[in-house]
Amino acid sequence: MVYIKRVSIQGFKSFGSRRVVIKPERGFVVITGPNGGGKSNVLDAIKFSLGELSVNALRVGKLSDLIHENNGKRLGQATVTLALDNSDKSLPLDTDEVMVSRTIYSNGESTYRVNGKTVSRNELLSILASANIRPSGFNIITQGAVLSIAEKSPEELRRIIDEVAGVSEFDRRRAEALKELEVAEKNVAIARAGLEELKSRVKQLELERSRLTRNQLISRYLSQLRRRKLLEQLNELDEKLLSLGNEERLLEGRRAEASKNLEDLLRERQEKLSKLKGIEEEISEIQRRMSVLRSGGRGGGASLESLKSSIRGEGKRYSKTKQEIRELWRRLEINRAEVSALEVEYGEAEKKRRQQAAELDEMEHRLANLKERRSILLGSLARWREALADAESKRASLTRELSQIEARITLTEQRISEVSQKIAEDKEALERIKVEKGLIEAELDRAQVSLADYDKQLSDLREESRRLRFRISHYEGVREEARVKSGELFRLKAEVEGALNLLGEVRGTVSGNNQTPAQPEITKLRDLLHSLGPKGEEISPLLLDYLEALVVGKDSLALALALAAAERGIRLSVISLEENHGQDCRANDCLACTLAGGNKELRKLLHTIYPNHSFSGDGWFERGRPAINQTGINYNGHGVFHVLAEVGLKKRLEKLLSEVEEAVKSLGEVGGRCEAILRGLHGELSRVEERIAGVSIERQESIARIARLIERREELEAEEKKISERRERLRDEHNNLQMSIALLQEELEHVRRKVEEVAEPQTTEAEELQSQLEDINSEINAIERRVGEVNAVVRSIRQQLERIKSRRDELFKTIEEIEGEVERLVRDADISKKRLKELSQLYLEAWRSANERMGELEALSNKMSEALKDRGVLSEELSLLENRVEEERAKLLSLETQARSLAVTRVELSMSRNSILERLSSMIEAPIDDLSHLPDEFLDDVGKELEAELGEVVMVNQLAGLQYSELIVEYKGRSGNIAILEEERRRILEILEMLDAKKLEAFMRTFSKVSEMFGKYFTALTGGSAWLEFSEPEKPLESGVEMYVTFPGKSPKPSRSISGGEKSVAAVALLMAFQGLTPVDFLIMDEVDAHMDANYSKNLASLLREFSKRTQVIAVSLKDVIAEKADQLIGVYNQDGESRVVVTRLEENQS
Repeated sequence: MVYIKRVSIQGFKSFGSRRVVIKPERGFVVITGPNGGGKSNVLDAIKFSLGELSVNALRVGKLSDLIHENNGKRLGQATVTLALDNSDKSLPLDTDEVMVSRTIYSNGESTYRVNGKTVSRNELLSILASANIRPSGFNIITQGAVLSIAEKSPEELRRIIDEVAGVSEFDRRRAEALKELEVAEKNVAIARAGLEELKSRVKQLELERSRLTRNQLISRYLSQLRRRKLLEQLNELDEKLLSLGNEERLLEGRRAEASKNLEDLLRERQEKLSKLKGIEEEISEIQRRMSVLRSGGRGGGASLESLKSSIRGEGKRYSKTKQEIRELWRRLEINRAEVSALEVEYGEAEKKRRQQAAELDEMEHRLANLKERRSILLGSLARWREALADAESKRASLTRELSQIEARITLTEQRISEVSQKIAEDKEALERIKVEKGLIEAELDRAQVSLADYDKQLSDLREESRRLRFRISHYEGVREEARVKSGELFRLKAEVEGALNLLGEVRGTVSGNNQTPAQPEITKLRDLLHSLGPKGEEISPLLLDYLEALVVGKDSLALALALAAAERGIRLSVISLEENHGQDCRANDCLACTLAGGNKELRKLLHTIYPNHSFSGDGWFERGRPAINQTGINYNGHGVFHVLAEVGLKKRLEKLLSEVEEAVKSLGEVGGRCEAILRGLHGELSRVEERIAGVSIERQESIARIARLIERREELEAEEKKISERRERLRDEHNNLQMSIALLQEELEHVRRKVEEVAEPQTTEAEELQSQLEDINSEINAIERRVGEVNAVVRSIRQQLERIKSRRDELFKTIEEIEGEVERLVRDADISKKRLKELSQLYLEAWRSANERMGELEALSNKMSEALKDRGVLSEELSLLENRVEEERAKLLSLETQARSLAVTRVELSMSRNSILERLSSMIEAPIDDLSHLPDEFLDDVGKELEAELGEVVMVNQLAGLQYSELIVEYKGRSGNIAILEEERRRILEILEMLDAKKLEAFMRTFSKVSEMFGKYFTALTGGSAWLEFSEPEKPLESGVEMYVTFPGKSPKPSRSISGGEKSVAAVALLMAFQGLTPVDFLIMDEVDAHMDANYSKNLASLLREFSKRTQVIAVSLKDVIAEKADQLIGVYNQDGESRVVVTRLEENQS
């Protein structure tokens, strides 16, 4: 059993720099002491050393606050070290004692050590977890945690029980399965969407392939129509260019004549402009001189006005200055009169102040004498009170000592009773342990047999799983190989079908219409075969070289057509059907009869084209006998072999297509069989894996059960030994307690005699001193009130004197300022008077200069008028000349514009001609004779109809055939993938159902045990009953959990509806129930009895005492009923700002 042997604390919270070592025993340890002493800090130190990081759990604002601070000074670090007993090697370290240490620095960082070796926090937690020790485990119950447990909602309580039950592994696996399910469903949806899209694409490609054929044929006809129109446009452009050249030559002669006239007019205009320039210069000189004179005149006028304004302004300034001087003299007289009045008022106030000061000195002297007498009386009274306090202190001390002795006697008597009871209890416990050990041994034997059976089942199931995985791998390889080969065959099939489609396009011109029109006199062989239906399409590859030939009924018409074509240089083939070639044929192997069957028209045609030809089925030919075999080889009978490639290629392609389709079908059957086998194997593998998971869980439970039984057996052996040792100690303790009672009785009598001897001092002297003191205090208060009144009057007079003095100083300063201002204004008035005289003299001189400039300006004005007259005449002549120049320029500009327009037109026509030539050169298709015989007036209508039809199929896909073949392969592959994805989704759903069932089973097992233990401990604490219930019983996987309690004499209630003390009892019972399911080697509680009454606390003490037989219990408590049950008491108190510790055993304290 791992338990705490020592706790070393240094610099942690209320513990100072001196290292404090606490050695808790293995039994029931109680930590007590006054509030604020640091009791809970001991438990915080234990949690801290175990790796706790939560500042709330450690009751600080930040981690650095854990370092001790005293008088504003904080240490540099704090260290807590735990010594854990590891004699049973529960911790994975090969030492009997494990030292766990943690140091925190002022920056909040921590260092962890195990046996002196630095480790990470995760490594520390991993080591401690092997003994089920966690800093936030249910074995460490802090302040406030008890009530919070009772007040938790059903959902929160459910999460706690889930944690105790350990269903997190099921939740983790379920979460992983849900993620896989989400991915699988997403993949199925994506695959289905892709398949639908692919299906619509296949249909679209079928349509696009037919549209491509129509587009190609219509485009060829339209190209020929455009060629014909472009040639017509080219001829029109050549005629327009010739006419344009003639117009350009005429326009050039007119431009030359207009240029000559314009040059003559420009020379004449230049001569007149020279004369006008001279006149303009003369006018400019006159204007400059007049401007100078006017500027001087304006300046003189402005100067006269400025002087007038200055004279007026200076006069006003002089008058204003005189007025200000008179006003200042008046103010000066007023201020001097006010100064005289203030001097009189100041003298009266100073006299009154001296009188009040004399009275104040006299009263202060009397007050000093009275205070001296009061001090003497107070000293006498204090000495009497000290004597009284000393007597009362001695009496109180003796009374406390008396009470303590009586309490010790009572406590010792209670202890004697408890020891006797414990001796009897230990005897019963030893008998119970013996019986329980026998049951555990039997249970261990059964568990070992079950474990061996589980191991054998696991071995068989794992072998079966390996065999199934091997078979699945084999069939998946076969399926993949079939899929790859199937894809290759689909691509080959698409290529073959594409080749056949290309051959079909060549034949398509023959089989475009199934209707049989009436035979005209002249027709093409292509049309004739078309009229013969499927039979004509079948033999069309044999007649591929003759499809464009004309077919007529008479030799004469055939000869006439051939002659007409020869005269025009046209290449033409004509077939005449006049002669009957079917009378003398060899019926057995005649080519025409074999291929035509009962169609007379076709037999006649074949006899004409291939006369005397036989059909060679075996591929051999005879010299002198023309023949064609089934592979398309044409032999003329004289050594010439001509290959009709389309015939042989079509047969080979059709044979290959048949073989490919058969192979695809076979591979599809193989893939289907593989899929069926794989589905069965996957289902069987899932069932085996589920059985493996179930057996593994049961095996782990069996191992855990064996471990618990062994651990329980060891606990019972240790407990048996401990009880035996304790019985001996209890007997010795009983004898010692009897002796202690006798000694305490003697001490009690001695203290009572000392209490009676203590006497109190006389009170008469104190009453007389108190009376004299009251009289003196009354007189002192009266004098102090009068002193206050006089001081108020003196302060008022002093304030009045200060105000008078301040006002007088202000008036003196104002008088000095006014006198200075008067002197300044007198000087300003003299200066202003002198300035007026100077301005009058300047005004007279400026008026004389202005009269002289006016005479000169009048003479220049007359000369200016004559020059302006001459300039006007020249300007009119120039205006007329300018009009003529502009007319000639406009004429020339018009001719140049016409020339540029013709040049632009020529360029446009040339560009149009070049564009037409480029378009003609880009038309590389051979001309189609079908349109040559149509009249011109019909061509436009034909072109419009073709354009309209092309508009319907303008957007075509040139790769439609190849894309269609590839998409068919992909479509079938995706269909198979969807089936695989659906199977995967079903398997994941089955796993989810299995996990939910296992989780519910584990939770219900834990739920039942917790409810049972909760009721057991609650009954032990209160005598009532308690249990757990689902808030929603119909949803056990999701429902919250409620605590229901029944206190004696009360009806059942949920824990959230009871009082605070009752909540504490219920929460403690539940937490102790958790300890039974997640057993640890030490239990720590911090004032869990704070809200309990004495009865509940006593029951809790007994329960913890019983609990301490199996594990170490450390409890913080302030209640005597808890402390009395302890094996060890640890006192924590505060001294000089630091926590101190005192440790004692209960029997030592009682002795």
